[in-house]
Amino acid sequence: MSLAQTPFSGGEIHRLGLLRAWLRSRPVEVLDEPTAFLDASASQLVREVIAKRSRERLVLISSHDPALIQQADGVIDLSSSLLKI
Repeated sequence: MSLAQTPFSGGEIHRLGLLRAWLRSRPVEVLDEPTAFLDASASQLVREVIAKRSRERLVLISSHDPALIQQADGVIDLSSSLLKI
């Protein structure tokens, strides 16, 4: 069943996707724009969860969120093709 056909908002669908990924508890997580569609408080909560989970596993993130990028151990900036570690 497609969530796009339900009464959920974009942010709710996004949070459900994050929860689904986090419940799988894999050694590597790949998250695409995990704070997209979220308000400021929900984004902060997601950044806190990511910080905690990144102590236990490898977390790869694609993001435009400056606060999330700032908390990363390493950044690959594709706009300038430079590796910043």
